[in-house]
Amino acid sequence: MQIKKPGRIIEITLNDAGRQFGCYGAAGNFTPNIDKMAAEGVRFAEHFSVASVCMPSRLGILTGKYVHHTHLYFCDPGENTIPKLLGKAGYRTILCGEKEHNSYKRDPRFGYKGDDIGRDIVGFSEHWPDSGSGAWIADKICGFLQSPEADVPFFICANLQEAHAEYWREVTDGDIEKVVFPEKMPDFPDTYPSRRQFARFCKHVAEGDRAVGQILDAVRRSGKQDDTLVIFTVDHGIDFPRGKQTIYDSGVNTPLILWGQSWLSPGVVTGLSSHCDILPTLCEITGITSPDDLDGVSQISAIETGGDARGFVFLEKGWDNPNEPVRGIRTKQFKYIKNYRPGWPIPAVKSYIEEVGAGEYIQRFADRIRPEEELYDIVNDPAEQENLAEKPEYAEIKNRLHKQMTDIMVKNKDELLEETSIYTKNAGNPAVRYWVKNKDTGRWELDLEQPFAVLL
Repeated sequence: MQIKKPGRIIEITLNDAGRQFGCYGAAGNFTPNIDKMAAEGVRFAEHFSVASVCMPSRLGILTGKYVHHTHLYFCDPGENTIPKLLGKAGYRTILCGEKEHNSYKRDPRFGYKGDDIGRDIVGFSEHWPDSGSGAWIADKICGFLQSPEADVPFFICANLQEAHAEYWREVTDGDIEKVVFPEKMPDFPDTYPSRRQFARFCKHVAEGDRAVGQILDAVRRSGKQDDTLVIFTVDHGIDFPRGKQTIYDSGVNTPLILWGQSWLSPGVVTGLSSHCDILPTLCEITGITSPDDLDGVSQISAIETGGDARGFVFLEKGWDNPNEPVRGIRTKQFKYIKNYRPGWPIPAVKSYIEEVGAGEYIQRFADRIRPEEELYDIVNDPAEQENLAEKPEYAEIKNRLHKQMTDIMVKNKDELLEETSIYTKNAGNPAVRYWVKNKDTGRWELDLEQPFAVLL
């Protein structure tokens, strides 16, 4: 395969959309543009975020590392990032839309001072901040592609706010009737409010798909498709029960599609891939020397063969919820999860609870307490319903995956392993996503106004 270095790179990232796309098996035919993109490009069938919340998951893309390896809580301004590396290589680097990258701050615990805005720490040379809506971003990028400015090498990171809650788009009774919940998420109550909330979510995904289609059409019209690499992904899973805020597949299984250049022959990579693989893959495509301390691996060999570039993906829930840390590792067949603060129900989803009602949510999830260890056979139990961790016949698999996970944490000096850290400081914080235990009845209840604070 002869890789051609692109002069134009566009990364498009949706919010909270998981794998709700036809090319990844979702019903409904509401993402025709992304489905066409997948058919024309390289689709990664088993791609995963490094984390299940927005800012941490994006750090994996930006740095090519697992979140705990970038220093916990906020950002290490000395870290290599995609915009820094491409900027040094002569690309104009532009952050377009969603403001989350502006929320990264220096981590004072490592001696950093100052209040630089996030895009400077992350390394973008400029920011188009007016809106995060897909419609605005698509218009902005399409206009840029028609201008002489697009003749200079550039990297645009387009962060669309779709499909982040709140879900306000109108839906019809027909839309609600046609709802098909994801197969990996069998926990949804099949009620009118639940179906309506999911139908609204799908409308927001469709709006993101429309924006992606506009951008791809503009690339085609520009006559420079072969000089343009478009990367499409989602930060993490959908914001529904057992999705976002968890490291079950519904919280971390996401799309990855590469499209544009002729050397990217249409095909499917069946091996595992991770958000942290995007940086080293881009380095190989652009001829940039990859930093030597990455957790990610280039997926070029997998693109060439359709095979495996890695044998596992590492997953975590960390500084976004330091009072409820989780680490895990997933192979093609098994998923091992370590809950470092067991005994709680799954994180509650505020917007969903407000739609379906707290009583319905408590009835379904309050008694499903997470143990210290979880093990699932993904092949035979893709929805991760039967925990095998305590079954003797799976002890060897569980112990092997636990050691593999721990070895990575030790190698990267994961702060979670330290006796005194951000995690121990937040151990007494009662805010585990709105759950509180009634002291009189011992029952779990919901407090949607519960404050959440991270103690440094």
